[in-house]
Amino acid sequence: MIRINILFIILILALHCQDKNSKPFINDTGQIVLFDAAKHGIDVIQNKSASWKPYGGDLIPVVKSSIKDTRQFAEVTYTGSTGMAISTINFDNIPISTENMVYSGVNLFIDYDKDDFGKCRVSLFFSDKSSLGKDLTMKKGLHEYLVTSGFRRETFPPKWELLQYIWLSITDKNDKNIQFRLQKIVLSSENLKPSQTSESSENRINLAIDRIRKIQEIMPVSGQIICDGLLNDKAWQKAKLLSNFYYHKAEEVKDNVLPWKVALVYDEKNLYIGTSADYPSEPLARIKNTDGDVWQDECQEFFFSPWNDNEKKIQYDLNALGTVFDYIREYDKVTVNVRTMKEINLVHNKAMRYSEGKWRTEIVFPLSELRIDLRKERYAGFMAAISFINRNMKNFAWEENIASYTDTGKWGVLIFNKNEFGPGSININHIQKMEKESKADFYINCTFSNFFPGTYRLQLKLSGLAEGICSNEIVIPAEGASEKTIIMESIPDVSGLYSLYAAMFNRDDDIRLAAVNFINQKKIKDLFGDIHVLDPKPKKVIWRDPDFFPCENNKILYHEKNASLRTKRTAELFAERYYGYTGVKLSFKEYISPLPDHGIILRINQTAEFTNCLVSLRKNGYHLDIGKTRALITGCDEAGLHYGGITFIQLIKNSMRITANRPVPCAEILDWPDLDVRLCRLDFFWPPKGVKPEKRGIDFLINWTERMMTGLKLNFLMIELGGLVIYKRRPELNGIEKHFSMADLTRFADYCRDNFIDVCPAWQVGGHSSWLLNYLPDMREKGWSGQGDASNPEYLKIIFDCMQDVIDAMSPKYISPKCDEWWHKRNNDEIVPVLHNGKTESQVLLDFLLQMHEFTARQGIRALIFHDMLTPYHSGKNYDLYKIIDRIPRDYIIQQWTGEEYLENLNYFTDKGFSVWGNATGYFGVPNKYKPLFSGHGASIYNGYGNYHSDLNPGLKDMPSYNLCNLYNLFRLADHTWNFSSDTGSGSRNVSGLNSEIKEGMESGFLGAVRSAASVSPNPRAGEEIETLNIDSLMTQTFSSWLRSINAEGYAGPGKEDEKEGIPDIGFVPMRFYGENKKNCIPVTCGSVPVEILVEKELSSLFFLHTAYINDPEDAGKKKQRISSWMYGFPCGDYEVWYSDGTMIKIPLRLTMNIARYNRDLLASALYDVRYIHVFYDAADQPIQLYQMEWVNPKPEMKIVKIILRHDNILTVTPVLFAISDRKVKK
Repeated sequence: MIRINILFIILILALHCQDKNSKPFINDTGQIVLFDAAKHGIDVIQNKSASWKPYGGDLIPVVKSSIKDTRQFAEVTYTGSTGMAISTINFDNIPISTENMVYSGVNLFIDYDKDDFGKCRVSLFFSDKSSLGKDLTMKKGLHEYLVTSGFRRETFPPKWELLQYIWLSITDKNDKNIQFRLQKIVLSSENLKPSQTSESSENRINLAIDRIRKIQEIMPVSGQIICDGLLNDKAWQKAKLLSNFYYHKAEEVKDNVLPWKVALVYDEKNLYIGTSADYPSEPLARIKNTDGDVWQDECQEFFFSPWNDNEKKIQYDLNALGTVFDYIREYDKVTVNVRTMKEINLVHNKAMRYSEGKWRTEIVFPLSELRIDLRKERYAGFMAAISFINRNMKNFAWEENIASYTDTGKWGVLIFNKNEFGPGSININHIQKMEKESKADFYINCTFSNFFPGTYRLQLKLSGLAEGICSNEIVIPAEGASEKTIIMESIPDVSGLYSLYAAMFNRDDDIRLAAVNFINQKKIKDLFGDIHVLDPKPKKVIWRDPDFFPCENNKILYHEKNASLRTKRTAELFAERYYGYTGVKLSFKEYISPLPDHGIILRINQTAEFTNCLVSLRKNGYHLDIGKTRALITGCDEAGLHYGGITFIQLIKNSMRITANRPVPCAEILDWPDLDVRLCRLDFFWPPKGVKPEKRGIDFLINWTERMMTGLKLNFLMIELGGLVIYKRRPELNGIEKHFSMADLTRFADYCRDNFIDVCPAWQVGGHSSWLLNYLPDMREKGWSGQGDASNPEYLKIIFDCMQDVIDAMSPKYISPKCDEWWHKRNNDEIVPVLHNGKTESQVLLDFLLQMHEFTARQGIRALIFHDMLTPYHSGKNYDLYKIIDRIPRDYIIQQWTGEEYLENLNYFTDKGFSVWGNATGYFGVPNKYKPLFSGHGASIYNGYGNYHSDLNPGLKDMPSYNLCNLYNLFRLADHTWNFSSDTGSGSRNVSGLNSEIKEGMESGFLGAVRSAASVSPNPRAGEEIETLNIDSLMTQTFSSWLRSINAEGYAGPGKEDEKEGIPDIGFVPMRFYGENKKNCIPVTCGSVPVEILVEKELSSLFFLHTAYINDPEDAGKKKQRISSWMYGFPCGDYEVWYSDGTMIKIPLRLTMNIARYNRDLLASALYDVRYIHVFYDAADQPIQLYQMEWVNPKPEMKIVKIILRHDNILTVTPVLFAISDRKVKK
């Protein structure tokens, strides 16, 4: 009877709670309304103060009904002062989305009285135990707030129909006097076209399983564990031990002789790790400072990845002194990227003892410190390793290849089960995919064996994707052995490593897991030399194949008799480029009327005939009409005429061949730019003070701008000059590391004006002021690192002197003090003053901006400033900086560098009357709905001229390609901004660094083709004939055998032969493979004898086919070589070209400029001076990338006697030469 009463009470309570839930309904407009204050009232809102640490306190919501302007609201205020206040709304029975209609987010309608941009947090919780959180910044009045994205550890987007409840919360860090009114919450939805996916298995592509991930089930702790280093608690006796450790070369450590025992248990709050390691004497431990190089001692290492995304991770290293190195690599909202942060200092408890030859440790990690939330995910990536120094013992790890045990994609997986799962196994047999545009359907074939009869929930997750994690969940019966194929539909289809997790849940939610890796290689199309590929893509093109315009037969350039000086200058520049790429010197002639019927004609006219119809040309637009005897270039205006000429030059270059008559395809093109400002931000990392860097002068910058801006029709260059200029007014800032004189800047500015590029010199003022503080440390603001003291009049005088020098030299229309990330990084050794020379932070910033405006306005110059310190949606809430916005002159142009709170920032500044330009850190495209708010858009290139430093870093991680340095940013940007109205951007870059638009552009073949064309240098003496240079007798190695000899554990295994012997065409250039004794390459190692190659020819250019091996990825750091000292790339040796008169020209080999390591990610290979990347598969069945560089000979009339390949002995890298070919001189 008592049991029946208890059940009855539980039932009544459940029904009562269900009554308190909000019941969704469909309103008159078809919206699914989750909550409506007028219909549901306030009883469905449950209010509480968070009781759990660290939020325990008395802050609690108070909700009452209110009416405003005839609308009913739930009015929310707060009482109390500490902790976290939560208002919860639960939902019943949200309708399932259909095939043609899917949910896309949640809309909250909130009324707010103040204009102080109050904040609250919205947290959405789903029945699949996932969540999504987003901070709302509220504006005055009734507004609709759309939640489609936010912080989320799981797959994105969530399954919105699984939404269970919503939290609205604030903490004691918010304004506790905040008051707002919630009117309603609705589900956003989108209508989709019916799916047309074919189910035919014939169209499926088989994907090879690359690795079966190791699985370890761990159990809840049984009894108490006292953290004392003794390991004698009974709870440890029932703990699971790790097994299957490995030495180098995949040599397994036998469990019966395992010198390191690792036991793991957990409870609802903590993970407990107990270890016992055999050390005949005390472990060697020298590192005493926290976050020092603990891994250089004998130490234990543990790695965690609760995200299971092959990217983010936590590392914890411990030596016998108790010194800890820890770091986290996770998503950072400020940088909008995944980044490594060493300053986390994991909260944990540990104890250790050494006795009787054993080092015993006990470590207790709060699960929250490891970012493990068992409510959301009950398994996590894990790795463990131990090291020994100068002992008859070897390092080993819980991974077959110890050289790569820090790679998250190769880790094992811990399962946090409440009970032992029991029998049952999952075998992932094979994986197939069916491609459909940028998505694919993945077919997962699994065998389920030996499970107890019953019903199980199977959850499949794919990670490693550009867009995060995708999941699928089904309910299946299990009885005996069964084979099933589960389809995961519309998964992002990008090249790279994917991980598949198949989790079978029993009725107690314990898990049997299988996990595998597979390589999803999306085929990269090869459009190299396709004459129809142009960047940016023209609006309208009619190709007249197979007809060609023979450049070599057309030697006259016409312009109108009354042409302007500007038009004549455009004609001169066109003729220079024409000569450079054809060897034909044009003669100039004038015409009046009619149009000449031959030659090349440049004219300005507001109309033109396109497809025999008269059309009006648009601003900066052009019309190109290329026939077999005449090429007519018509510009709407001076800029349009220039752009028409650039398109014609692209058509000359794009074939990547030099053939008789120098043909250009006949075509008719009508084109114009959609966006007035198409911006490149070139950010140089300042060379260290007193260290002389490699310098190539202003000529290199001009050539770079010619290729990467003029050639792509980009028209605005924001260039970081602070630490690169030799100043006149401030000689105390000048050192040997400076690059450019004032005369250099004048010459560069003239080049930019000639080519319709607005150049905007930029300095880091306030934040990131190291360029000045390295010389004048007293100008630093106390309490902060790298922060110039803008409250100090002397600091500002220095800044304005530096700017004035450059203004005098360049006469720019724009300059920028940047102004991002002020008061960004604390100096913990100093106290931050309350006031700064008597001013608050907001007054300091305002005063500087007003002085800056006065300085620029009186000279007719506009200033560009970054957005982050002035908006409440980024860092502007700090010190109430955003409140100065109404006092800032409106002719400042705001530069939005991040995709975070995209629309909110745009609306905020445009509503205030400012012009806003996108100025992405890296690259992000602009989605259509944001475009009307932008008057300009751009992307950035870091590390000088776009040289990745990922060719020299521990682990050789491409990351992939380090988005900030990727030249593909500009090739993509050129097309996106020129065709801004029709080209849809993704809106942000993904967490692993490489924007999905860049990947798609690479895989389509477009970006690779236009990058190759951009690498072509003018060569007016170029002949048509190319010969191979015989270097057979100099070959010393077969590349794959050589790799195995120097990196045996990383390069083992049988395979097929290297590239076959012969003279294949590589990038349309014949190149000779193999020499005597079946050798195919010449590695030149550090300290080796130079290789001398006899030539004895007059040549117009040389083709080098080479690659590089990184002997020591950490060498640059050890030798304190910084990329800022090598802005053309890390040194990798030199080719020396010796002439018959005894003179020599050096061709520097620079990593990621004209050579790169052999195993780079192809998507990360936007090399400036490489015309073609040749890929073959070697004897270990591994892809080898060879880089083809063409060097144009500046002295083609003089015989080249020899070439010497010489190592520069700076870094421990090895250039490897495969072949050389040469181009004859044009007769």
